[in-house]
Amino acid sequence: MTLNWEEIPSIDNLKLDWDYEPENPLGKRSTIRLGKKQLLRILDKNSVPVSIAPIVPAKVLAKKSHENGYLIDLSEEGLAVTLDRAIEPASQVKVGFFLGKRKIIAKGIVRYVSVLAGEYRIGIEFVQLSEENVLFIKSLHSSAIYKL
Repeated sequence: MTLNWEEIPSIDNLKLDWDYEPENPLGKRSTIRLGKKQLLRILDKNSVPVSIAPIVPAKVLAKKSHENGYLIDLSEEGLAVTLDRAIEPASQVKVGFFLGKRKIIAKGIVRYVSVLAGEYRIGIEFVQLSEENVLFIKSLHSSAIYKL
């Protein structure tokens, strides 16, 4: 026997939770972040050096043209590095590093700075990262799962 919508009885006292929000295993993030241990295992390296240069107008000379640090974590939205010196939040920077044989160069904005064991942890959001590099970083997630 087939019923149509009009023949289906209503459910009395049914309440809907309109404030329902599904759980996001990533928290506030929309992308997966690869941690230092995962990255080093995938790349078979002891560390991933990163070079960070401030983006400044041509007539402004910086005391030091760039900082060198090490990658802590990475996603297609940004990265975190350790440096010996702090960089002001909201600073525009150019970031360069190698992931295996892949050279990544991107522009970014410093979003946070914190002190971690005597070093500065700098969080940088990518502003200009090529689609090719976005896809490459995403592919590292698969590699991380495969290498478990």
